[in-house]
Amino acid sequence: MIPGRVLICTRLFLFVPEGSVGLYGPTRLLSINNDFQTRLNTLEIVFQTENLVVNDHLREYFMNVHVLVPAAGSGSRIGGDTKKQYLELGDRPVLVHTLSRLAAHPQITAIHLIVPEADVAFCRDELIDHYRLEKIGGVIAGGAERQDSVRKGLEVCGAASQDVILVHDGVRPFFPKDQIGPLVQLAAIEGAALLAIPTQDTIKEVFDGLVRSTLDRRLLWQVQTPQAFRCERIREAHQRAYSGGYVGTDDASLIEWCGWPVAVLAGHPHNIKITTPEDLALARALLAAGEVSLT
Repeated sequence: MIPGRVLICTRLFLFVPEGSVGLYGPTRLLSINNDFQTRLNTLEIVFQTENLVVNDHLREYFMNVHVLVPAAGSGSRIGGDTKKQYLELGDRPVLVHTLSRLAAHPQITAIHLIVPEADVAFCRDELIDHYRLEKIGGVIAGGAERQDSVRKGLEVCGAASQDVILVHDGVRPFFPKDQIGPLVQLAAIEGAALLAIPTQDTIKEVFDGLVRSTLDRRLLWQVQTPQAFRCERIREAHQRAYSGGYVGTDDASLIEWCGWPVAVLAGHPHNIKITTPEDLALARALLAAGEVSLT
């Protein structure tokens, strides 16, 4: 007898009559906590069982969360000899801060770092081993473009079809940790979800040096990462895009190209992507002012 076992699920289709023998052996349903105020926004099923057998039918109610961190860029926009992901922010490289904060989240299972082939050994020795980074599932040699790198990560990360994949820029160390749980939950339900903030500026469409139109900014959002997906869906989207020769500007755009919905969750203005010297100066200023945290 294993009393008080807790299962955390994203979908609930479980009705087990007392004394029935099914997927789990003789089972008695004790209680369901339908409290959506919890941090992970999940359903808890508390039950007793004499012979817990986790088979393929039961596994669909469980999921791991894998994070793909593409950091295979050249860093040419930031200037200098050091790539942007390896520049120091405080006492550590930007990429190390990003990986450390991801690893600290209890819902994340494994992190897969994707870097240029020439940087694989450096990242293993000088970043992961040196800083004793946890939950690193592997360091993967990336492709020619970001989309190629993510596709390669999806191929080798070992995630199951029901798992959730987060794709997060290696140079976004200030992502809102409190939105990871809701983002995972939303992706598990909708298939795809992303963080975004409403644009504050007027955006104009320009062609050949002339304004063609002014876009309705009430409909415009600036997209951030992490972006979250059910594994089966993002894998298929990347396969279709690769076969069809489509190149998107982010992973969510591949989902859109396939005609599938993408849900939006509020991000945070401080979740900046450090790609220019101005971004790096802003990141250091935010950190010095105590506006952001690297823990």
